[in-house]
Amino acid sequence: MADIGEEAVGCGGVRLLDENTAEIKRMYVSNEARGHGIGRHLLEHLEQHALSRGATRIMLETGRRNTAALALYHNTGYTPCPSYVAGRDHHVNRAMTKPLGSSSP
Repeated sequence: MADIGEEAVGCGGVRLLDENTAEIKRMYVSNEARGHGIGRHLLEHLEQHALSRGATRIMLETGRRNTAALALYHNTGYTPCPSYVAGRDHHVNRAMTKPLGSSSP
């Protein structure tokens, strides 16, 4: 990884939607830190945390113009799914999902 000092360069959270489904929330990597694999590492960590909480499926939502995020999610096994948040505009937002555990790609 790049030496970018001691500042936080990324964040993200996981919340359970139900006993089997987790959601990734607010995943972000700073502009300076992008391109060094931090996003992928953070995503893997969040998925492992969701697994440790008993989730067998994970979901997330991102903007349709966020091509870097969409590529990361696609390349790590996420597939498009219908929005799981009422009232979301499918012209703006993209929902994605992935199975967790031994059946994960």
